[in-house]
Amino acid sequence: MVGQKRQRRRDLTRERILAAAIEIAHEGGWSGVTMRKIADRIDYSHPALYAYFATKEDLLVALLRQGLALYRGAMQAAADTPASLEERALAVNAVLWEFPWRHPELYQVMHGLGGVAFVRADTRAEERATVEPAVGVVGALLARHGRDAGDALRLCTLHWCLIHGLVTLTMAGRFSREEGAALAAQAGRDAVTAWTGSRPVADQAEGAPA
Repeated sequence: MVGQKRQRRRDLTRERILAAAIEIAHEGGWSGVTMRKIADRIDYSHPALYAYFATKEDLLVALLRQGLALYRGAMQAAADTPASLEERALAVNAVLWEFPWRHPELYQVMHGLGGVAFVRADTRAEERATVEPAVGVVGALLARHGRDAGDALRLCTLHWCLIHGLVTLTMAGRFSREEGAALAAQAGRDAVTAWTGSRPVADQAEGAPA
């Protein structure tokens, strides 16, 4: 029992550390995040902080994994939408656009944006799990239209590159959030049309939250 309580306290402190890092990054960018600032934010001993994360890099890896887990959950929810394959593909596309705005600091850590150095960690298993829901939907869509389902991963990767580029351009101020959302929705409809060889998908993604 004592051991369980101690572990719960450690887990809670770890969560507070990660949350404080995100708060500081939100206020001034990742370049301003330091272990000392995190310790001050949660009123914790600076040296004791290193019992949880030996370096800032270790902390960023933990945030990277946190972001990947949230991303996969959002992708899976979109893929499981009780709708047609086309609508599920559009729901996945919506996640690609919406996630960076719902979790901007985590998205920056995941992709080396916002003043944070790109995190190099062995997260290949988590990354593969993140894209599996999208690949499943697109693969089923391709198969239903007589195309090679084995091409789904390549097509999903290319489409993610497109939306990621749109997200970064919008974050940099090249497009407004409204313009970016409209372009992302159109990109999703165009992709479904190209993948299925069918008529253009109805503008059902218009008005998607930015």
